[in-house]
Amino acid sequence: MSAQSRQTPAWLIILLVIGGLCFLGMCVLLPAILFPVFSQARERARQIACLSHLRQLATAQEMYANDYDGRFPAAARWGDLTRPYVADSEAYRCPSVPQGQGFGYAMNVNLSRKKLNALPNPAQIPLLYDSSNLAWNAHDPVTSLPNPPRHQREVNNIAFADGHAKAVRLP
Repeated sequence: MSAQSRQTPAWLIILLVIGGLCFLGMCVLLPAILFPVFSQARERARQIACLSHLRQLATAQEMYANDYDGRFPAAARWGDLTRPYVADSEAYRCPSVPQGQGFGYAMNVNLSRKKLNALPNPAQIPLLYDSSNLAWNAHDPVTSLPNPPRHQREVNNIAFADGHAKAVRLP
C-alpha cells in the first residue's frame, strides 16, 4: 500500500473539526438558554405554592371565625390562633422567602376581631397577603406589600376575606 492511500481525506478532517465545534457550542449554548427557563419555572412554582398557602391560611381564619362567634382572630396573634386549623406549618412561610429568614405573610389589622358577616364586600377586602414584614404574626393595614413584588410577573398574592386568593398586579 502506498503512503498516499493511507492518508485521511482533508474533507473528513474538516467535517470532524466542524462537528466538534458544533458539539462544544451546544454544550455552552444549551445550558445558557435553558437555565433561565428553569429558573422562571421554579419561581412560578413558588408563586403557585404561595397562593395555595394563602388559601389554606384564609380557610383557617374562616374556620377560626366559625368557632369564635364569627370573628376573625386578633391580628397580633393570628398565626398562633389559627395553628390548630392548619395541617402543615410550612403554609405560614412563603416559598420565595429563604428558609430561616422569616415567614412573609401579614394579616390586615383592620379585620382584627371583626365579624365576618358584618363586612360589606368581603371579596374585595384583603385578609392575608405577601408582606415585606417577615415576622411571625405580622400585621398592618395592608401597607407592607413588597415593592417590587416578590414573585415573577410583578405580582403579589392576596387572600381576601371571602376566602379566595389571587395574584394581584400592583399599579
